[in-house]
Formats: sequence, C-alpha cells, structure tokens
Amino acid sequence: MLERILNTKLKAIWKLVFLVYIALILFLCFGRFDSMEDVPRFILGIPSDKVVHFLMFTPFTFFVGLAFFFKYIGKSKYIPVFIITGMLIGFLFAITTEVGQHYIPYREADPFDFIADATGIIFGGCLVFLIDHFRTK
Repeated sequence: MLERILNTKLKAIWKLVFLVYIALILFLCFGRFDSMEDVPRFILGIPSDKVVHFLMFTPFTFFVGLAFFFKYIGKSKYIPVFIITGMLIGFLFAITTEVGQHYIPYREADPFDFIADATGIIFGGCLVFLIDHFRTK
C-alpha cells in the first residue's frame, strides 16, 4: 500500500518535472534574448546556439520515460519502446518549435537548429539505453 502511494506521488512529480522542462524549452525557443552580446559565438568551433539546442534536447527522452513510462522503469524489455517513443515525441516537439519560430517576428526558423535538437534527442536516447544496459549487468 505504501509503495503504491509512493509510486503514485513519484509519477506525479516526474510529470510535473517534465512540464517544467517543456516550459523551459519553450521559454528558450520563443523568448527574446536581444541583449546577450557577452555570449561567445562559438564553443569548440561549434556555433553556441547549436550547442544550446543540443543540450536542451538531450534529456528529452529521459524525461518522457520517467513522466509517461514510470511503471516500466526497471523492466529492460520495455526500454526500447519508451526510448523510441520518447525520441519520436522529441522530434515532433523540436519540429514544432522550429515551425513556431518561423511565425514570430523576432525569431527565425533554422533547419540546423532542428538538426542540433535531433542530435541531442538521439544522444539522450543512447544514454538512456546505456544506463539501462549497465544497470542490469
């Protein structure tokens, strides 16, 4: 009984964390950041905005898994399902943010931003797989 209550609370907490994470991504994708002149234009030779996009979307699959597949955590046979589902949801979300930026006057859509988002999502999915793989050994 206590375990069921704890699991219910943890599921709710992870859903809230996911919503906060989505809100943060939306803020970063649609916010107005005109006064950021001190930000370096490149990080290790990569445009800094692409690094930010990669880092923003890296945990996406992880958070989808915890928010919507919580009851399957620890059951390795379901990991590929939630990784693929999380990645597909992430790709759709990333495409939606880029299309949305096209319609905002102070932002612009950039297909390379989507590539950075997708790379982060794939990298995050691989991390989830590796964590599960080494956790179960």
